[in-house]
Amino acid sequence: MRIKVQPVGSGVRPHDVVVELNTANGPQRLVVQDSTVEGNSLAVGYPLRSDDLFVYVALPKVTTNGSFRVWVPTKDIVAG
Repeated sequence: MRIKVQPVGSGVRPHDVVVELNTANGPQRLVVQDSTVEGNSLAVGYPLRSDDLFVYVALPKVTTNGSFRVWVPTKDIVAG
């Protein structure tokens, strides 16, 4: 499963990119390898929970706020 992200900057290492994703608590950022971002989307873990508006997912890296799992809008889920 993939979620929509928006690249917003580069990381400390040459192949890192800072991406921002929408969550139920507002935008959050995380640093990932640039090769993991495809078509402005990022692979995440299988949904842990869901409701009509949001899906609870595990992220591949911790966000700058310290979260490994976040609620993302269902509309931000990308097929793949």
